[in-house]
Amino acid sequence: MALQMEPVELARPVAEPQGLFRHRAVFDSREVSVTYRLDSAEHAWRQQIGLGAVTTSRTLAALLSLPGEDLGQADPLLADAFDNPGTAAMAIILDDPDGTRWGRRMLRAPLTVVEIEVPATRWSRGRDAAHDWAGFGPRVVRVDGALPRDETFVFAEASHYGIGIRAGDGKLLLEPGEYTSTYWSLARWGLAETLYGQFLNLTS
Repeated sequence: MALQMEPVELARPVAEPQGLFRHRAVFDSREVSVTYRLDSAEHAWRQQIGLGAVTTSRTLAALLSLPGEDLGQADPLLADAFDNPGTAAMAIILDDPDGTRWGRRMLRAPLTVVEIEVPATRWSRGRDAAHDWAGFGPRVVRVDGALPRDETFVFAEASHYGIGIRAGDGKLLLEPGEYTSTYWSLARWGLAETLYGQFLNLTS
């Protein structure tokens, strides 16, 4: 399916709406609409050095093993990833005479996800699909069909999982829970890089 830019309509307002982008895509055979804030400084730096999205899992794992503010010892099992000349700008690497490799990550996540909208014909299907996106950002299920008769249970269940609900006409029925995680897992950073690559394709 072709990627498409969409108007930004967030379920939960954000402090700085500038730099927000939204597009629809398919991840793992499931359609979602993702809204994200581009890191303009990181984007400008990558454009300056000619670096696009970093989508190799091993390279990302090696980068995540390094601190971003000071030197730290590279994971011995991943240190050889920095032998690739393509990683030269992504990290500062120093080798001790004893073979220990130290480094500092220069790369930052290119964007932050601020909403993931999952379309579904039924709440139960949307709920199950939204569980797959836990840990990536605020989640909203867009239910194109009618909600079950017992709406009170649906809203209680959605609130319990921190999932927002949007009607098929776009009306917000329930805000998603606030997402405040500062931890960047490999999966979360990988999604950010995938989205960034799609952003570059859409805007080139």
